[in-house]
Amino acid sequence: MKGVIFVELLSFIDDVLSPNVTEAILADCALASKGYYTSVGTYDDEELFALVSRLSVEMNTPASELCFLFGQRLLKRFSVLFSTFFEQANDAFEFLESVDNHIHVEVKKLYPDAKVPAVICERSSADRLNVTYRSHRQMADVAHGLILGALDHYNMPCELTFTTIQEGGGQCTLFSLTRQYKTKAA
Repeated sequence: MKGVIFVELLSFIDDVLSPNVTEAILADCALASKGYYTSVGTYDDEELFALVSRLSVEMNTPASELCFLFGQRLLKRFSVLFSTFFEQANDAFEFLESVDNHIHVEVKKLYPDAKVPAVICERSSADRLNVTYRSHRQMADVAHGLILGALDHYNMPCELTFTTIQEGGGQCTLFSLTRQYKTKAA
């Protein structure tokens, strides 16, 4: 997994708890990398899961909830770090549609060894988007947070439902988004 995810996770822990707690979590996890991450490095997925698991214990919060919250924060950070991708889309649906066929293509150009998830989008109407997230990693909760973060970024209210199934050692999650329109009071 690319280091930018690890760097942002440590920043998340710093902000939610404190840098001292982050250091304690890193020490408790006995990581092969010793917790020295660079944004462009590549690290074992298991280190991320160990950090989240330890954070879950520290906060007495389910790991799935922490991953969801991290996904929302990660989207905000990506919108700053990679603003060009966000500026090219008019709304959240266009942005989500660009992830697999544009953003991940650019990631693979820069980092040919990157193992990006598949994010397949299909519009069933102008107001409905189905997003299939498929990954060998167990990170559907992060994807959920990223999607809600995108909806928030574009100020695009949607009804969101999803279902996750395990398949061949990975996960496949189908997210269904339906645009909601604000009605004006009479």
